[in-house]
Amino acid sequence: MTAAISLSPPPTIRPPQSTTPPITPFLIGLILRLSIATLFPLLFDNSATGGVQYTDVDYLVFTDAASHVRQGHSPYRRHTYRYTPFLAALLASSSENINFGRWLFCLADAVCGWIIILLR
Repeated sequence: MTAAISLSPPPTIRPPQSTTPPITPFLIGLILRLSIATLFPLLFDNSATGGVQYTDVDYLVFTDAASHVRQGHSPYRRHTYRYTPFLAALLASSSENINFGRWLFCLADAVCGWIIILLR
C-alpha cells in the first residue's frame, strides 16, 4: 500500500478581521453634517421664500435657555424648556456662536453612531 499524495494547494491564512470600524465613513459623514448644519440655516431660516425653516423650534428653546444661564438665571425661565440643565450650561459656554450647539449635536450624533457600530 502506498500513501496518497495530496496535490491541493496549502490553505490560505487570512489575517484577523479588524474589530474597529473604518473611520473614513464617519469622518466624511461628520463633515457633511457639520456643513449642512452650518449652511442650511443660512439658506432657509431667513429666506424671503417663506418656506419651512431648517432650524427646529427645540433648538431655539435650547439657545434661549442657554442665554438665561449666561445671565445667571435658571434655564427653566424659558417656559418650554424641559431638558437637563447640563445641556443649557454646555450651550451657554459657547459664547455668542449660534452654530456651536448645532456642531455639538452633530458631533454627539456621530459619536453615538460610532458606539453603536462598536457594540454590534
